[in-house]
Parts: sequence; C-alpha cells; structure tokens
Amino acid sequence: MSFSLYLPDVATAFDRCAERLKKRSSVIIGNHTTLRFEAVPPSGDDGVDRSHFVIRYHHSDIIVVHRDRVALDHCGYRTVSTKPRFNEIAGRLIGRVYSQHGEWIVKGRAWGGPITVLRNGKIKGLGASVERLHKASLKAKREGAKRDRIRQRADDRAALEALHDVAKRHFYGSWERAIAALDACSTLSSARVA
Repeated sequence: MSFSLYLPDVATAFDRCAERLKKRSSVIIGNHTTLRFEAVPPSGDDGVDRSHFVIRYHHSDIIVVHRDRVALDHCGYRTVSTKPRFNEIAGRLIGRVYSQHGEWIVKGRAWGGPITVLRNGKIKGLGASVERLHKASLKAKREGAKRDRIRQRADDRAALEALHDVAKRHFYGSWERAIAALDACSTLSSARVA
C-alpha cells in the first residue's frame, strides 16, 4: 500500500500537506483516504489561525495537521486497514504502530484514544507501558485460575454431598458399607483437587 503523502516531522507537516493539496479542496492520497483543508477563521482576542488539514479514512478524521501539532485518532477502528495509514503517513512522527494482545502499541505504550504529537516530538495521550499491560494481564490470568480452582472445589463438595445422600439412601441398613463408600469418594475427590 502506498500513499502520496508522508509526514516526517511536525515542523514540516503543515507545509507538506499544503504542497500536496495545492489549490484543490481535497485530494485522494490512497484507497479511501483523502486530504482536505479546513479553514477556520481566527476567534477571540488572540487572532491565532486555527486552520488545519484533515486526513480522512472512509468517514473518520484519523490525522489532523495543525501548524504546531499533529493529532492522530483511530476513532475506535483498530483494524488491519487503519494501521498502515498511520505507519506510512505518520510513521516518522509516532514510530511504528503494532498490536500486541489486542492493544495497539506506539513507542512501547498503549494507544487507546486520540494522541497529539507536539513540535518538540513529545506524544501526549498514550496509555500505560507494555510492561504494565503485560503484568496486569498476568495478574488477571492468575486471579481467573484461582477463581476456577475455587469453583472446582465447590463443585467437588456438591458432588460429595450428593454421593453422601445416595449412599445414605442405598446403604441405610449397613453403616459400615456407607462409611466405606464415603471414604472412597472423599479420597477420590481430594486426589482430583490436588
């Protein structure tokens, strides 16, 4: 997949978009991917020009290029077709985007929502580090295994009580045979739990 726009850094990103768009209102830069300019008049007393370029994939604004920053958002579509757009268009800005255990990872940190790349190269909006996510995942697995063991023991106890009731009904005349049957059941159950 090849795109006709590449953003190497925040300082030149706005100019590169302007150069690629020239005097058109929008231009196709890849399959289902367009670049357009949004003119926003200055508001308030500061008089700052808030015009920006938007890279849109299908109906989602995935990259917004301002003069002083670049905002990126997967808009909830963490798909195999969205990821290459970030890797090829903004790969030098944010590094490679990859997925691990269902999470999108950028520079070793989770990417859950919108992120912003500032002129100094810092990325705002990234989540926890991959190591922290991995530790949380392992903890959840351990807790799940512990819950499963507790459930298994409860199931074993319920089965033992049911056997006890059957044994009482079946062997009600001979307590020696009932106790022997229950002992056999409890050793079988304890061997299964261990």
